[in-house]
Amino acid sequence: AVVSTQSTGEWVKSSPIYIPFFCLTETHVNEQILDGELQIPGYSLLRADRVNRLQGGAAIFVDSNIAISKHEIHSSSFCEAVIVHLKRPNIVLAAIYRPPASFSHPDRRCPPEDFAACLKMVENFCIKYPSATIIITGDLNLPFGGCLRL
Repeated sequence: AVVSTQSTGEWVKSSPIYIPFFCLTETHVNEQILDGELQIPGYSLLRADRVNRLQGGAAIFVDSNIAISKHEIHSSSFCEAVIVHLKRPNIVLAAIYRPPASFSHPDRRCPPEDFAACLKMVENFCIKYPSATIIITGDLNLPFGGCLRL
């Protein structure tokens, strides 16, 4: 994870365009990896690590010159989300990771109630900022074809 974050940091710094914020999913980090190991100079890091299992995770990097008024995290064994309100520009930004359904490993499926709790947290946060532009990013691994079942 540290190597890929360093590569991402190098890419962001060498980009000819200004990147005020960006989101990552499937970060595969846990509480044993310190923020300083993932830090990209000039950016603030907000992260939601998977608990009690490997892989997963979501993170948002925000230019350090942009004021963050509030953020929240949802983290479980199945679904992670980090959401932040940026003062100027007035933006609510979310990064969500929900693993794909695995029919060969039913114990790895994200329970619908867990994903619903994650989405409810995002919804409740967004409601607090009715005039903000809302940007929701992530890897939701939604099933397609027929009925959509969360």
